[in-house]
Amino acid sequence: MMTTRKMQFAIALVGMAACSEGAEGPPGPQGPAGPPGPSGADGISASETPGETSQPDAGPIQRTPSVVWQDATGKTIPVIGVSPSVHNNEVSRYSFLQYMGEDGIVWSLHTFTGDFYPAGRSEIAALAYDSPDCSGPAYVFVAVPARVTFQLEGDNNYRIYKDDAKPRLNASFASHRDTFSGPCVTTGVGTTFAALLTDTTTVNKPTTTLQLPLRPVLSVP
Repeated sequence: MMTTRKMQFAIALVGMAACSEGAEGPPGPQGPAGPPGPSGADGISASETPGETSQPDAGPIQRTPSVVWQDATGKTIPVIGVSPSVHNNEVSRYSFLQYMGEDGIVWSLHTFTGDFYPAGRSEIAALAYDSPDCSGPAYVFVAVPARVTFQLEGDNNYRIYKDDAKPRLNASFASHRDTFSGPCVTTGVGTTFAALLTDTTTVNKPTTTLQLPLRPVLSVP
């Protein structure tokens, strides 16, 4: 028979064996979701962001008035400038307006009569030549941009330079004609601006009819 001490020792071993952990089992199913947590603190607004300041209201847009020209019926005249021009010995700061037609060609418009005139005119000579006898290519001296009308002395046509006309600057010529069909003058002339006659084209006066008087009007857009 087993003694009392041996029996107690055996019982202790059995208890220890019963209390030892076995192998880990598979994970169980996911439990239900818990209740929602409390709300977070309010964030910082854009106006409170360091380094940024709110912009004041700019207010209504300020519109700058402009001056337009109209005829007696209130029809707006396409004017791109006012020129103190001289025509028939008449000089006035507002005698002529720089009128641009629908075709983009610029004329001088007389504010008192409503008539159209070429914006430029030959002053030194009508035509000039490199040759000493007025032969060869002819040059004109009117220093205006392309599409601005001009007239040569003795020529009834109105002309403009073509868009691709190439100016000849600081040029000297051996002969010239004072008028378009005048005699050849074998005296040389010089000019700061010249262009070939073949780089010009003839144009007709505008057919627009304006009711007098013409007047400037302040316009607010």
